[in-house]
Amino acid sequence: MASNRFLAPAFPVPFHSVQPLNPPIAFHHPGYPSPRLSLLFVLPRVDPTGNQECPNGVHHRTALLACQIVAGNAFDGALYTDREGQHPAQTHPDGVLENDEYFFIVKNNYRLQYPVVPSFRDWTFPHGQVPDSWPTIYPEDYAAITRRCFLTNHANGLEEAHVVPREEADWFWREQMGQYVGMGGIDSGMNLIWLRADIHRVYDSHAFIIVPKKEILGPTDQQSPRSNYVVHCLSRYAGEFWNLYNNVPVQQIAHTSRELHFARFALAIIPLVEEFVLAGQARQVLRVKCGEPKSENLTGSELKQFYGRGMEEEEEGPYLSEVEDCREREEDWAM
Repeated sequence: MASNRFLAPAFPVPFHSVQPLNPPIAFHHPGYPSPRLSLLFVLPRVDPTGNQECPNGVHHRTALLACQIVAGNAFDGALYTDREGQHPAQTHPDGVLENDEYFFIVKNNYRLQYPVVPSFRDWTFPHGQVPDSWPTIYPEDYAAITRRCFLTNHANGLEEAHVVPREEADWFWREQMGQYVGMGGIDSGMNLIWLRADIHRVYDSHAFIIVPKKEILGPTDQQSPRSNYVVHCLSRYAGEFWNLYNNVPVQQIAHTSRELHFARFALAIIPLVEEFVLAGQARQVLRVKCGEPKSENLTGSELKQFYGRGMEEEEEGPYLSEVEDCREREEDWAM
């Protein structure tokens, strides 16, 4: 009897997909003494360290930038291994953090209760301040881009994905992001990338982000390597995705801009502070009023009222109050 040789074997479970990650790394705000109240967010250990005792950690520059963004673009802040700021993180900027926890300190003042951005719509884009570590992407014509998934390089089952989502159109125009996309606004080809449908869903769930990374060269190397934009996983529960795609370079993005990907980075990072914002503790937060960021001290109940329905589906309260404030200001000017 002839065998069915044309049948291919079923795909196995991806290798190492069940390997658990070590406990994530915690990043704290030093202005709150209690560890329970000072935790800003955690990041999973997805980057290899080369250290057998601690095989995985978090890319230093990526973690630092995440802290700087949630602190309202506090690019003068740095990571320390202690609350008092006596011991700065010694890891190379392109190296991998290994400690269990770090403290993000601004202006070398660990007592400073700096404000935190409670939602993406309260974040202002730092025009002209995108770090040099994010290399410029020299744009090509969108029509000339090969229709392939920017991660898997597959040509089938593709969908167009927005780098800055349509749902954030109000933020997009308020922050004058049109200067980075040319004609077409938020639906411009410069704000669109091709993704395989399943990867698109993972991208929109913010389980991964696109960041620049580069290899650390030894002291005898003469030239510093150019950064590549790669995948960095944010979800602690996406083991298969992490093992398959973390640190894989992305392709087909030459028609986009670094500013758009920087905004997408913030869009994925800022929701991580939800527990910090909704812990029931009074917080100093940055909220946009009439297009300008304003530091406010809100009680725990006020924060829950404004942001308690989730960091992505916020109540209309903050925005209605902002409109009312602007109207009152306009009336004052008219008098």
